[in-house]
Amino acid sequence: MILITKDIFFDGETDLLNRFLEYDIYVHVRKPMAAEKQLRIFLDKLNSEHFHKISIHYFHELASEYGLGGLHFSTKNRNDYNPITYNNKRISFSLHARDERVSLPDKTSYVFISPVWDSISKKGYHSAGIDPFAFKIPGNIKKVALGGVDVHNLQKTLKLGFDDVAVCGAVWESSDPLAAFVKMFNIVKKCKQEA
Repeated sequence: MILITKDIFFDGETDLLNRFLEYDIYVHVRKPMAAEKQLRIFLDKLNSEHFHKISIHYFHELASEYGLGGLHFSTKNRNDYNPITYNNKRISFSLHARDERVSLPDKTSYVFISPVWDSISKKGYHSAGIDPFAFKIPGNIKKVALGGVDVHNLQKTLKLGFDDVAVCGAVWESSDPLAAFVKMFNIVKKCKQEA
């Protein structure tokens, strides 16, 4: 399971993330409006023991400096990917439209395919009825469902043919983010054990 941060900072966020990172997950730090200095302060509050589980969406140079495990490239910064510079990192990309023609680098670990369901965190971002097999993605690259994934559709999402799920709003918009996270983590774990 992959957990994506809220796009804004909030009180207690790093404390929660440190607890989440104790689980077998990846965390994507997505803070599009943050300055580099803010991201540094944020990363300094996370347990460095788990940096290998963290992917960063912006200020990719921080990945090497902090020893982060991964880098994510969105549609907007996809061309920034450099296979030589980022040779030893987990690499992920975003795919949004069924007919998007994009060739992914050989070193790609996984791709986010979205929106699978109506987004929880991005209001008005509606499901595109995405079929994970509509994309021409090599078999070694994992397909990760993103957009509106919650406790009610987790099993159905994985049965559609996705290899994994990424969650955001279902955790952060919950009145109890920790309980929501643990419940989803356990559902995903059970589904994978049964597969």
